[in-house]
Amino acid sequence: MTVDFRDQVALVSRSGKGIGKAIATSFVKEWACVRINDIGARDAEKTAEELGRLGGKTLAIQADVS
Repeated sequence: MTVDFRDQVALVSRSGKGIGKAIATSFVKEWACVRINDIGARDAEKTAEELGRLGGKTLAIQADVS
């Protein structure tokens, strides 16, 4: 079963690094628009820039979702 993520928006919490970043990267590779959320603004922005260079539509969002 395949899922078409084209034109879908994914919000991935704690995605500035680690497992969250890997998940966000997977969504970008499937053409989803990804919102990179992390408590650290620098980590979120850095990841959003990296994934943007892969061709992804990304946006960094600094927030504590706990």
